[in-house]
Amino acid sequence: MISSDYFERLVTSVERIARHAYYPGIDEAIEQCLEDIDELMHAGRITAEEREALRLILLGMTLTSSTNTSNAA
Repeated sequence: MISSDYFERLVTSVERIARHAYYPGIDEAIEQCLEDIDELMHAGRITAEEREALRLILLGMTLTSSTNTSNAA
């Protein structure tokens, strides 16, 4: 069983990526993060529920940032 500390570190990392200011290449970084999350689940390092939580954090914050940026223009 993977410890909750491991998952909490993943959450912190995903939040940091999701909140990062826009820069060229951020879309590729997010796509790579999503692939890594899937690989962790397939390897049994995180559960399907943890995978969904990480994806929600990453995609939810990313969509919110995109919306805020486009509204500012």
